[in-house]
Amino acid sequence: MMSSPGLRHLVACSVAALLLPLGAGAQTGIAKPPSEVNQSSARMSVALFGGWASFAQTRVNELIRLDNMLLTSPVSDGGAGLDEGLNQITDGLTFGAEVRYRLKGPWEVVAGFERLRDKTRIDFEYDSGSGPADSYLEYEADGWPVHAGVRYSFRFSDRYAYGIGLSAVIFPASRLHIAGQIGNLAELDREGTVSGLGMALTWGGEMALSGPLTLQGTIRMRFGRAGDPKDASGSVLTDPIEGKPITLDWSGVDIVVGLLIDLF
Repeated sequence: MMSSPGLRHLVACSVAALLLPLGAGAQTGIAKPPSEVNQSSARMSVALFGGWASFAQTRVNELIRLDNMLLTSPVSDGGAGLDEGLNQITDGLTFGAEVRYRLKGPWEVVAGFERLRDKTRIDFEYDSGSGPADSYLEYEADGWPVHAGVRYSFRFSDRYAYGIGLSAVIFPASRLHIAGQIGNLAELDREGTVSGLGMALTWGGEMALSGPLTLQGTIRMRFGRAGDPKDASGSVLTDPIEGKPITLDWSGVDIVVGLLIDLF
């Protein structure tokens, strides 16, 4: 999980990039109408970006809460007696790339991918009946969502623009890994993968730099789940209490900054 100072710095940079077009708009009046946007010949561009992403992971965090009840329960009740348990799976750093095909007008066709990941781990000592032993418990969730859709641009000048977009999202190989060693009990090591579908809404600002380079900042709202993760044997990963599949919920928000490079 990202530290608060790092997150504040990233948000500040992203918001600044997103607001640049508004500052330009205040100087030039209003955005140019669609008929005057991107009148140059269509061109291909590639964007490289990175930043911060959040995700819900409701079912995974329910499991973590159950484990934390054991970890923080008194030793006399069979718990580990810890002051605090595992952090929840909520957010992490993200990076990715996107290809854009700019049409003659305000429309762009976009396709790309990003990496989503968060991991939480705790190390402690636990006495399972034969003396204290080094123990640990960890959860890791990661995915490589792929998106494809369209983007509509509003341009204030040759240098400043912003756009809104809508994309379909595929989660081709979302992964959940649960591992641990509790005292002298059997080692826990379960991993499952699953695919899913979703969608994303984007809003972003751009500022042209020298040559083929453009600085961009984007906020992406992502909706999507991947259910019934299966391990190598084909067994579905379920929670130990209700026996329900552990759905991976990637719904959340991205705040990213990146560099757009015109290829031709």
